[in-house]
Amino acid sequence: MMIAPSVLAADFGQLSRELEEVKNAGADLIHIDIMDGQFVPNISFGVPVMGAINNYSDLPKDVHLLIYKPENFIKTFIELGADYVTIHPESTNQLEYCLELIKTNGVKAGIALNPETDLDVVLPYLHQIDLLLFMTIKPGFGGSEIY
Repeated sequence: MMIAPSVLAADFGQLSRELEEVKNAGADLIHIDIMDGQFVPNISFGVPVMGAINNYSDLPKDVHLLIYKPENFIKTFIELGADYVTIHPESTNQLEYCLELIKTNGVKAGIALNPETDLDVVLPYLHQIDLLLFMTIKPGFGGSEIY
């Protein structure tokens, strides 16, 4: 098990300090939720904030793509410093291609499952992933009640 605090919980006015605090508290990873307003109804942040996070923290970064067609953005976030890229099988019809793209670019691959998604969806891919994230809330709604 790893501890991966979400950047969504940070005070963005103090981002550098907040990232240092989670590192000092023993975090293993920084979890970065990228939301597009389509796969989930909320929008979080993108390229500029990811670049800042990479500059402010040397902890490994798990970039969680809560976006449709993650295959269009995987390389961008890897170039910005992602150590893990986590995608949703519900967001693409090219899951295997996405996992291969992540791995061939030298980072670790993750799959995130929405609460209503059956575990059987991910079973054929377990040998290809390094991280499995079980969502306990409706994606895009951090701080909401757990299912």
